[in-house]
Amino acid sequence: LVNVKNTDFSAQISISPNPASELITIRTEVLFERVQMFSATGRLLRVVEQPGQQTRISVSELPAGTYFLRFVKDNAAWTTPVVKM
Repeated sequence: LVNVKNTDFSAQISISPNPASELITIRTEVLFERVQMFSATGRLLRVVEQPGQQTRISVSELPAGTYFLRFVKDNAAWTTPVVKM
């Protein structure tokens, strides 16, 4: 993506449980445009447009492994790992 700067939103986002087996709950103080979930190989698996301050993402059908959540707002993005047990 052009002109997207990496921004550390970690203080404004809570992801639990991590590791997870069924659902990941995201709580945030920031209203993001979208949250994307990627596989370890970079394949886009999920997109949540206009997520609220609390969003749940199902991971129950995913194989065990490490995935990445990317939070996008304006020209800023932050990516963090999540683990599926």
